[in-house]
Amino acid sequence: LLTPFTPHLCEEIWEKMDGEGFVAFAEWPNEAPEFVRKDAEELENIIQTVIEDLQKITRVTGIKPKEIHFYTSDGWKWKIYQQAIDLKKEGNLDVGSLIRQAFKDEENKTRVDLIPQFCRMIVE
Repeated sequence: LLTPFTPHLCEEIWEKMDGEGFVAFAEWPNEAPEFVRKDAEELENIIQTVIEDLQKITRVTGIKPKEIHFYTSDGWKWKIYQQAIDLKKEGNLDVGSLIRQAFKDEENKTRVDLIPQFCRMIVE
């Protein structure tokens, strides 16, 4: 994957690995599903949106902050959000199905008072 950017180094490494021919002509590696994060694109979009929002806010307000603090939600909320995305892709997203899915996780059974309200907020 680095060959287009560092061809000489990659050829040296390829030779040490006993690769056949030139690495520049070798087949590209196949995607290994176990290493693909289905949420990576969504995470990248969230980060990009936060950066753009921050740039707009500083431009509009004229403030040049010395430091910026970002606060994120609890991990259980992120898991439920991911479950909502999956249910939406399947065409099965509604409040009831999201709540049922969320309570399949044992950790969420201690959050009986929080989860239904959070699921309603996501679906609406």
